[in-house]
Amino acid sequence: MRQLVTYRMPVLLLVVLLCLLLCASSAMAFRTYTEKEFKKLSTSEREEYCDKAAAEVDRLKDKEIELTEKKPELEEEIDELEAKVNEAKEKLSKLKTECEPWLRLGDLENDIASLEARAANDPDDPGIKAEKQRLLNELEELKTLFTEQGFSTAVLDERLDELKQRILAIPEGGVGETYKVVRGDCLWMISAKPEIYNNAAKWPTIYRANRDQIKDPDLIEIGWVLRIPRMPLTSYTVYKGDCLWKIASYWEVYSDAAAWPRIYEANRDQIKDPDLIYPKQIFTIPQNGSARRLQ
Repeated sequence: MRQLVTYRMPVLLLVVLLCLLLCASSAMAFRTYTEKEFKKLSTSEREEYCDKAAAEVDRLKDKEIELTEKKPELEEEIDELEAKVNEAKEKLSKLKTECEPWLRLGDLENDIASLEARAANDPDDPGIKAEKQRLLNELEELKTLFTEQGFSTAVLDERLDELKQRILAIPEGGVGETYKVVRGDCLWMISAKPEIYNNAAKWPTIYRANRDQIKDPDLIEIGWVLRIPRMPLTSYTVYKGDCLWKIASYWEVYSDAAAWPRIYEANRDQIKDPDLIYPKQIFTIPQNGSARRLQ
């Protein structure tokens, strides 16, 4: 109703203005007198004045009838304009919806480039890890949007995968390095490389650091960029099958299952029962003194 009133107001104002103009134009042709001036007129002048006044009233009544007759026509035009405006709004809304993922994709690429430059300028920036996670979340949302709108193609999927690899390849400040998988690689071979851990048995550390990519530790793909933890973890995201003693036993945590109470004490706001923890919980991992380097 408010929108309808908005469109009708200009027409009503137009009618008022027309009336004012008519009055103004008629005022130029028909002079009105004050009571004092009227008394000074002769009888014939008074009669002539009254005749003109009556004629002017009749003319204004005719104008009123003419405008009243035009009102339905004007209202019909208003309704047509409202329909066209609503149609245009629907098309604009649809266009915005279709363009949104593409616009966000451009913003994401700019954010990735910005984070790459940030990591290059300050490799120890502690905020890089959180920003990487935000970009990965944004990428997943875009994939969903593109799929919902029917834009999923091999070319687009390849572009999105490339962006994901760029994000993952950004070194996390003070946390670790990366390794790009080549033909013939497997986790234990990567772990055994002198520049990685020089120990094939440490491959689970690489697996756990890359569970967002690696669903099966026996299957990794050429071109993947894997994170290589270099410092003990200060936080840990719980996965299905984890328990506190198992987390504590991980090499990148304490390498000591008996140290699990340290995790429990540091996260008592989340852990009500040390035997009950849940996937996706994020625990603080306290590290004492100068941290050992994972190598």
